[in-house]
Amino acid sequence: MLELVPLAEYIDEAMRLLEDEPEEGEILVERVKFLRYGEVRGDQKQVIATLNGDHAAEAA
Repeated sequence: MLELVPLAEYIDEAMRLLEDEPEEGEILVERVKFLRYGEVRGDQKQVIATLNGDHAAEAA
């Protein structure tokens, strides 16, 4: 089961990334990288299925 990121933790990390890498075109907090790079790794369908969990079975 996936864990939600507490809002304050997310904001702290995002702000730290913006301060450390202001020229970066994309800001990715650590917990979203598995989703962002799923296509590159070749497991995007599995990642999406994991995120959808029981909802995918309900839609079928």
